[in-house]
Parts: sequence; structure tokens; C-alpha cells
Amino acid sequence: MRQSLLAGEGQPQAASPRRSWLSLPGLCCRAAGGNPQDADGVAAAWVLLYTAAHVLDSIQDRDPPERWWAELGEGPAINVATGLLSTAWVVLDRIEADRSSVRRVIEDFHSTVLWMASGQHLDLTLSQLTPDKAWAIAEAKSGAFFALACRSGARMAGAAEATAEQYGRYGLNLGLIVQIGDDMEDLVRSQGFPPLAVAYCLQTASPKARGRLSTIMQASSAGPSAQVEAARILTASGALLYLGTKLLQFQSFALESLDASGAEPTASKELTALVRALAPSVEPRPT
Repeated sequence: MRQSLLAGEGQPQAASPRRSWLSLPGLCCRAAGGNPQDADGVAAAWVLLYTAAHVLDSIQDRDPPERWWAELGEGPAINVATGLLSTAWVVLDRIEADRSSVRRVIEDFHSTVLWMASGQHLDLTLSQLTPDKAWAIAEAKSGAFFALACRSGARMAGAAEATAEQYGRYGLNLGLIVQIGDDMEDLVRSQGFPPLAVAYCLQTASPKARGRLSTIMQASSAGPSAQVEAARILTASGALLYLGTKLLQFQSFALESLDASGAEPTASKELTALVRALAPSVEPRPT
């Protein structure tokens, strides 16, 4: 999900459907019959949560530091992330709206942080990656985050809990689509070891291919040539087609939930277009 809200260490690319993500709470608020501006506080807190989680995730995964904290170091970056999380709660508490709705949103933010943390913990401590565990991690880290945005937006419109949960399911599937898209992009570009693709390969590929992939991944440093080889193994296993098929499945689930929510037509069209725009071709491309 690292390519989601902060593409290129900045805002989402203007030409990408991801430009709409920052407005997800407001869009879902409008879809549920509310004024999208009523979800501005939720949107601000959501972005603060994402930024904090992004920093902590990068440090724990030993990703290359971003420019702003490369010289500061990990300790100060963790302090910044902690401050961002605290600020998110302050923003939520200061929302001037029906207090019962705000209270449900705040409780949901806390619950979602715990869910995301459980996914990150599993990701860091997992000894053997399986497809079921890979999907559980993706659901906790990416699906939960997008579900929070959509569910909270609907709640700020005063939607009934059953309706808010439909928007949450839409967001959950949107988040999984985002994660699949990131994995597919990494696979096509031979970047890193996309976990969903790796999990599929380790379950379905030949013993020889699984062994070679494991050897590459366990090396202390895998250079560009090793990542290209890994991408070839993953693609040969059918991982790209598998991910594309799963993406279309989650797209269908998202649209079913949106339809069940009884969304306002104009906003529904925008949310539908967002999901459809995130579905790339499922045909494998040479690495």
C-alpha cells in the first residue's frame, strides 16, 4: 500500500484514479445522503493515520528512508509518527457534529489501528507465508484502512449502522484491489518480492521453482538481476493471472456492497468509476 496516498513521497498523481482517495470519506458521506464537507475532519484524521502508519511500516520493514527523515534517523521519525497519531485523535475529538456519530467514528479509528497493527505484527513474525495468511495481512493493513474511510464518511451523514457497514465492505474490497494493483505493478517492474504473488508461487510452483525463489529471497541482498529472476519465476507460476482474477473478484464484491448501500446516484457513479479504474489488464507481460 506504500504507493497509495503518498505516491512519490507527495500527493497522488493527478492523472491517476488514486487522486480521489483523499476525498473518499466525503464522497461516501455524500453517497449516504450527507454534506461531503461534514466528513472533512474524518478525512484529515484518516490522512494523518495513513502517514503515521506509512512511516512506522517503512522503518519496521527496513525500507529505504524517505528524504525528510533520512538525516533525522529512525528515532525522530518514530516521534513524528507518534505525534501524527495523537493529532489524528485531536482532530476527531474536535469535529462539530452529532456526538454519537463522532463517538462511533473515534471508536472505529481505534479498532482499525489495532487491526492494522495485528496485520503488521503477523507480517513481521510470520515464519512461513501462505496465501491465506498473505490475504489476512492485506486485509488488515490495506483493506481495513480503506474500509475505515468509507464507513466513517457514511457515519458522518447519519447513516444507519447497516448502511455504514455496506460502505465499509466497499472500502475493504477497494483496499484489497489497491494492494493487488501494487503487487502486480511490482511484479511487472521486477521490484522486490510482492507478498501475494510470492505466497501463490510457494503453494503452486514446482519444488525447483519454489526452492530457487526461496534462495533468492533469503539472500542478504537481492540486486536487480535477482529481482528480475524472481519476477520470472513468479510470472511463470501464474501469479499475475491469479492476482488479476482476484482483483476482478474483489471489484465485484465492492460493487455489490455499493449497490446494497442505496447510494445517491451521482456519488455512486463516482465510487463505481473509482473501482473500475483500478482494474488493470490481467494478461501477463514479459519481465
